[in-house]
Amino acid sequence: MGRDIALRRADQKTVHPLPLSKVPTWRAYISLFDKEKVLNTKKVAGHSEEWAEVPHQEQVLLGQDLDHRVIKLSNGQNFYDQAGRFDRVIDYFDHQVLLDDQGFHPSKNVQSIRLVRSVDPAGQKTSWQDFAIYNRPFTVYYHGEMTLNNGETIPLRPTQLTVFQENLDQQSPLDSQRRAAFATIKKQGEYLFSLIQHLKPKLLDQVTADYGQKIQTVVSDANQKLDQGQTTTEIQLVQKDHLDQLMVIQNQATQNQPLAPALLNTNRDLAYQQLDQEALSTKVGINNAQRLNQEQKRALLAKVGAVAQTGKNEIGLAPDVPAVRRVLLRNVEALRAIFVSQDSKEDARLTLVQAGQKRNRNLLRLFMLTNKVYTNKKKG
Repeated sequence: MGRDIALRRADQKTVHPLPLSKVPTWRAYISLFDKEKVLNTKKVAGHSEEWAEVPHQEQVLLGQDLDHRVIKLSNGQNFYDQAGRFDRVIDYFDHQVLLDDQGFHPSKNVQSIRLVRSVDPAGQKTSWQDFAIYNRPFTVYYHGEMTLNNGETIPLRPTQLTVFQENLDQQSPLDSQRRAAFATIKKQGEYLFSLIQHLKPKLLDQVTADYGQKIQTVVSDANQKLDQGQTTTEIQLVQKDHLDQLMVIQNQATQNQPLAPALLNTNRDLAYQQLDQEALSTKVGINNAQRLNQEQKRALLAKVGAVAQTGKNEIGLAPDVPAVRRVLLRNVEALRAIFVSQDSKEDARLTLVQAGQKRNRNLLRLFMLTNKVYTNKKKG
């Protein structure tokens, strides 16, 4: 097995190796976990993507799965000063915990472990200053190596963690602009990587992986540079510079490649993901609705499944990107028409109230302005 195998369960023996590189195979993986057991709030039971990696492990960090953990630290807490709190390494073959809150545990096969945490995929940015990103999320990349008892050194299976450090003292009116700029850069990076994956003829796996690392490097660098922007203009320049860097990568990757098929398939994949997310959100709302009985829930869930599947079929047949977007919009609206959760109703009500308040303020300003003009004319 290599570092590029999709790890699903510790006892799963059927795996699908991807020949991405000639890096030596791994035998242990990094599985992040809160040693203080405060942020392990996601229950293993009821989530098919999780499993008890060690005996009696009932809860884990939030996140989509093993490779997408998320933590939010309390106001004033600093990740760098307590980074070791989340370290854990597990032997894939015998399930032994090699590194945890008690430190390193030598085994009959392993004599040492080296773990690296950085805010860039290359593992170069590891200082306190590099981690000083507040009031918006950033990614911590974990990788490392282990030395076996026979003297051989092999890599650990890497992972990453999304961190949010809240610091009220560091809050700025520019925070929302920084978040919006980073979200734009990150989304463009994800779109670009998907585009590269869909190029025909297909790029070599190692080439695709290299482009992925270049994209991640640009995105992580942008997050740091945005902190240095002290004006709206500086933030906009950081955004433009990093979007330009992504465009350079795109031009390199797509040189002499037909773009139209890749663009269409990329947008199809993104549409599938958005439709799945909307369907999941609707299902959660239905399952949590206390006003519905089980029979009503089953009927509504069946409708959600039917709409989602029909939408995917239509997306797959869409002839171009505009058609994909039209199909997606129509099916998202169809899903939302099936059931509106109480939370969504409350959000909609609040939006209407805020819109009404804004309209009233605008009318009041218009009235005052009109009255002022009338008074001035009368005086004249």
